[in-house]
Amino acid sequence: MDRPVRLGFVGAGMMGQLAHLANYATLPGVELVALAEGRTELAEAVAARYQVGAVFADHRAMLAEARLDAVVAICPFHLNYGLARAVLEAGLHLATEKPLCVGRPAAAELVELAAARGQVYQVSYMKRWDPGVELARRQVAAWRADGEAGELLLARV
Repeated sequence: MDRPVRLGFVGAGMMGQLAHLANYATLPGVELVALAEGRTELAEAVAARYQVGAVFADHRAMLAEARLDAVVAICPFHLNYGLARAVLEAGLHLATEKPLCVGRPAAAELVELAAARGQVYQVSYMKRWDPGVELARRQVAAWRADGEAGELLLARV
């Protein structure tokens, strides 16, 4: 592609800012075109911080008005299905946080929709390769190897 990838973002909460916008803003070949966020003051502050071109109060308006190649959606998972469907039906590629959506049938429907249209539908696991998470993984493995810890059932990072 001889031009930047034009991205729109849905959601300006903590994950949207720290895990997504902050990282995408550093990538060459990426243009942060639009941000859809219902909390107006937050949206404007975040857009200014990361130099996002336009702010929308609603993702539907962003999809209709902004010239985008793809959308990065960072919202509560119970909203993922409707948002994903709207993005895919708008002909855009989509990256979203896990989980894909609530329920296997709905997830399968979205995967099939993206595949039928030749669109990328990527589900992020942003913390998988995070240095802090990797350090914790190695430490727990060492404790287990030394017999100091049993099977890890839950970790919050």
